[in-house]
Amino acid sequence: MKIGIVCPYNLFRHGGVQETIFAHQRILKARGYTVKIISPKPLSFAGKSPADVILLGVSTDLNYPFRTKADISLSVGQNEMKDMLERERFDILHFHEPWVPLFPRQLLNLSTAVNIGTFHAKWPEQLIYKTFGKAIRPYARSIVADLDYVAAASEPGSRYVSELLDRDVHIIFNGIDLERFDPERVQPLKKYTGPTKTILYINRLEKRKGPDLLMKAYKELAKVRRDIRLVMASDGDMRPKLEAYAARYKLPNVEFIGFIDDETKVRLYASADVYCAPSPYGEGFGIVLLEAMAMGIPYVGGDNVGYRYASGPRADDYLVDPTDTTALAQRLEDMLYDSAKRRRYKRWSRNYARKYDYETIVSEYEKVYQRLAK
Repeated sequence: MKIGIVCPYNLFRHGGVQETIFAHQRILKARGYTVKIISPKPLSFAGKSPADVILLGVSTDLNYPFRTKADISLSVGQNEMKDMLERERFDILHFHEPWVPLFPRQLLNLSTAVNIGTFHAKWPEQLIYKTFGKAIRPYARSIVADLDYVAAASEPGSRYVSELLDRDVHIIFNGIDLERFDPERVQPLKKYTGPTKTILYINRLEKRKGPDLLMKAYKELAKVRRDIRLVMASDGDMRPKLEAYAARYKLPNVEFIGFIDDETKVRLYASADVYCAPSPYGEGFGIVLLEAMAMGIPYVGGDNVGYRYASGPRADDYLVDPTDTTALAQRLEDMLYDSAKRRRYKRWSRNYARKYDYETIVSEYEKVYQRLAK
């Protein structure tokens, strides 16, 4: 069986969808399938495509209404895409975020394979986003009409897509590589060991992820706690503003280290005392929370529907309204200094994360592939 996994975003920018796609490719190839990733070519990309990656056309950044970035295709010629499909002869095309313009739509128009779609994002509930959802409904329905199977990464995402598109949606979770996120195998970074407690942020520096809320909470916490540091391990449009905020208020021990590779990411988790993901909205699930769980690192997350779903029965213990930065600061302090809470978390977290192992999740999709490709 030959499988094409379609990523509408910049494949080389860090993100949960991109990480999921690479993990699925790796596991499926190890099981004997031929798997290639298909994605729009970023405008700034130079050089040859990586092995088993097909880059088509030209794309550029687009800010969606909920202030996240995606790449939108500018010029994938029909002949270029048609020639690729005729050359590759995929049995399965698996589209991640198939509603993102315009790359998936172009592929679906030409596809003769079995088409599968997975929806990841959960839009905010505010009226403006509901209005936007209604505006794109005809386009989204045209996408779903050409899909042979529709999945969502969480129950909230499934409910949202079902309501928007009036279509049965199956739930297949996002996952995590438990072998890679294993605290017994990972060496912490010496720079972040010692008496100073480390608050870690690994996410894009954009409004939807709430890094500005974390900075405000850290400002409050630093007034009463001297033995803390904040490590912002990512990049994005908000970085200059966040750096200026830290400088204006002379916030102590704040580091912006930019994008990081996978090895550094895992070692940062192993070095942290608490992980913070203060997204106020727009999360369909919460892979970053699973990563923290697997590493046994206590987390404090924004109380959005995706993170609440990922946190399961412990959601109230680890989630808080991030727009209340005083409450966010208090929850961070609790998870840093309350030894009993930290012990309870560690007993629960690794075991809870096991059901999201990528090997298990990919097996669910493998069953779908085999059934529909007959």
